[in-house]
Amino acid sequence: MKFNEKLTQLRKSKNLSQEELGNELGVARQTVSKWELGETTPEMDKLIKMSEIFEISLDELIKDKEIDTNINTNDPNNTNTQKLAGLTIKIIKGILIFIAILAALYLVLIVSSLVIFNDFKSEKVETVVENEETIFNNTLENKDDFTKTYNVLNIADSDDENYLYLTIKQFQNDEVETVKVLKSLANGIEANKNYEFTFQYGNKNIEDNIKSIFENATLVQIKGTDKTGLEQVQDTI
Repeated sequence: MKFNEKLTQLRKSKNLSQEELGNELGVARQTVSKWELGETTPEMDKLIKMSEIFEISLDELIKDKEIDTNINTNDPNNTNTQKLAGLTIKIIKGILIFIAILAALYLVLIVSSLVIFNDFKSEKVETVVENEETIFNNTLENKDDFTKTYNVLNIADSDDENYLYLTIKQFQNDEVETVKVLKSLANGIEANKNYEFTFQYGNKNIEDNIKSIFENATLVQIKGTDKTGLEQVQDTI
């Protein structure tokens, strides 16, 4: 079968007019007519396009051999089949688009969730920091001061150049303890003299003895005093 005869048969099998085929190929109806009359031959790009339209290989299209279209050009089922195929393709495209939209929405949801979580986490950390600062400030504000008067019996250097060892005794108390104090607080202190030791403490339980006081309270000041006997300052803890 010659090419021009084959082209006519294939066009009719697709229920296409010469004008419709020309539109798909980008040529005039007269050009298609000349092809089918055998007056001219299509260019290669047109042949390739035809093979796609008629769904056959380029080899089958241009070689002089019979083709079996098995298509009744007057059979309405052929048109219905084509419509069904087109509808199926549209449905598949619609499903793919829908899946793509769902994936995009899911991605946006995940990103939004991460942003909200990070904001919440940041706010939580800031709240914890603020609470800790409040607790710390309240602790400082709630510290109480008290003063005890001790007689310094002995002064000795410490293995740390910033500290001194003081051996002290409280009036009407047999307890004698050697304690470690900062040199900056004990500046100018002398043995066998009375000094007022001012302490600061928070909520710790402190027993009213020298050892417990120096372990659980903070010494903030040492100053000399001329008070003796019951005149001495001995604050109750």
